[in-house]
Amino acid sequence: MIAAHQQFKDRKTWTREVVETLDQAIQDFGPVEPRSAKHADPLPHRGAGFQPDGNAALAVWFCALYNGKREAPPSVDSILLSPTELAALAPPPGAKEYAVPEAVARKFNRAISASNDTSQMPDPEEVKTVELKGVVESVEGGTAKVRLTGKWEAVHVYKGDEKKRPTYSSSSAEGTLTCDLEKKQVASLLMVFGGTWRNVAPYDQPVNSAAVVEWRAK
Repeated sequence: MIAAHQQFKDRKTWTREVVETLDQAIQDFGPVEPRSAKHADPLPHRGAGFQPDGNAALAVWFCALYNGKREAPPSVDSILLSPTELAALAPPPGAKEYAVPEAVARKFNRAISASNDTSQMPDPEEVKTVELKGVVESVEGGTAKVRLTGKWEAVHVYKGDEKKRPTYSSSSAEGTLTCDLEKKQVASLLMVFGGTWRNVAPYDQPVNSAAVVEWRAK
């Protein structure tokens, strides 16, 4: 901590007070050289490929909708799946229709909330209703194209709330998954979510929620 400005003296001089605080901090720090920073992706494996630990980080964007429109940029998040969990999204050998295991489908809990506050976001075990199914629509050149449909309902107790007030999330989704049948690996995933989210009372008016989840192997 070099300098701090916590209590302003007057609103009319507030801007000048902040500038003076910054100037004093620079003076106390000493000469400042221009940075030679280079552009870098801080999350190179989000939404593509695998992390160094072997997990896949599915990219998630979600938001609340008011009158059908979002009033702010979408929240950014990730869903982490192990290689085994990711493989469970793909169809079993020879299957035309199949159900994704509940334990894996619950991992999409981060796409059914309109709030990016984790104290309000349901945990996987709080998803009371979950269903994620796949139908193989076509197979061409060793690649299977799968149509995914799912629905989720969750009740989450607001973390740290003495009154134990709940939030409610419900959402459905449709998407497309492609799978390399020879390698038995998921090649790409895209899912679009739409649902309803209710905050704790008395702020529990239903709010429409929307989300997109995507990932590709390369």
